[in-house]
Amino acid sequence: MTIIKVDAIIAAQETETSNIQDQDDEILSRFRDAQQQRTVLHPKLPQPHDHYASAPKKYCDKAASYILETKKPKRELSSSIPQTTTSVSEKEPSRHSYSFVVCADTQIGMYSQNKEWETELAYSRQAVELINSLNPRPLWCIMCGDIADMELSFYENTKGFTRNDCFRIQKQQYADFQKVYAQLHPDICMVCVCGNHDIGNRPTPASMDIWKNAFGDDTVAFWVNGTYNICLNTTLIKDHSAPGSQELYDSQLEWLKDRLAYAKTNHAGNIFVFGHHPWFIYSEDEIDEDMTGISPEPKHWGFQRNGVPDYYFHIPLEYRRIYMELFREYGVSASFSGHFHQNMVSKSSFGMDMIITSSLSTVFDSTGKPKSFISTDPNCRGIRLVDVQSKSCNYQHRFLPLDK
Repeated sequence: MTIIKVDAIIAAQETETSNIQDQDDEILSRFRDAQQQRTVLHPKLPQPHDHYASAPKKYCDKAASYILETKKPKRELSSSIPQTTTSVSEKEPSRHSYSFVVCADTQIGMYSQNKEWETELAYSRQAVELINSLNPRPLWCIMCGDIADMELSFYENTKGFTRNDCFRIQKQQYADFQKVYAQLHPDICMVCVCGNHDIGNRPTPASMDIWKNAFGDDTVAFWVNGTYNICLNTTLIKDHSAPGSQELYDSQLEWLKDRLAYAKTNHAGNIFVFGHHPWFIYSEDEIDEDMTGISPEPKHWGFQRNGVPDYYFHIPLEYRRIYMELFREYGVSASFSGHFHQNMVSKSSFGMDMIITSSLSTVFDSTGKPKSFISTDPNCRGIRLVDVQSKSCNYQHRFLPLDK
């Protein structure tokens, strides 16, 4: 019965998608084509020439023109659309302040275990409406992984799902996500990083190819008003034991070292790092054995376990130390993530903020939070708004619940 219901949902949504002739270019420009050559291509965030030097011309052209070419009724646009080839770039601060939005774990299909996913799409529509209502308008928005819930290694041959079902449902969930988030105001750049439910807890080159075909590169770096932003594939960091994954892990690490050195050499006002997994939840030196907290799961899932242990969510200490040392050396200001499905803000020994944002799907509540922990963030669905001051390089963040 489950598969019949899912088939009906997919058939209806595929028909709807095929009837929207003018959507493809906007979807491609918003997502896959906007994350190429390990940078972001968007007309409102022109990057310095060294970020575009190796990018194919077609990506630069699309990034500069997709808003103007759309056949949909024109939404409000700024008076000018800077081309990506302009000599003015986001490397130099040109605004007194700006803001961006952090979202996490849309995880479309999670609540029903992929029997339906209108539940999560409704939350995402609320999020888009909230983001579009912000004044001043944020320059960009990032989705910190787990865009869909369906992924082959989690669901194949379980609860009636075949291998082909997994691929079909994941593809449709990605398409539905993109249709919703394409409704962000066109001035807002959308950036997506992959999570474990996108590429698996043990990612493979094949699972990462699925991601790249839908969303472009899994690692990107870009300037915004003098701040350097680095987006990583943390799932690959947590587990790179699959054949072919070690090489991808090594490549990402070398790229990160290069980007951090580049940001420091070019006097970035702040360096922000983004990914799906938090480096740590409570303490920079935490180890699995000391993390006794659990996050109870919805009872209707029917799992015969107490919940998800806290140590499932962080990066293992052996890898965490490598990256913390790099972040210390190059002065990373803050790291943003999701994955924990609840809000949590901690700080490293050298002052880096570890900012975890709650999900836009099912919300958890861990029993492991220290008694001394006091949060001003409600434990619910929402988005995080980050305001950055250019001159002082100070930044503030606040969580905005979907339900006020």
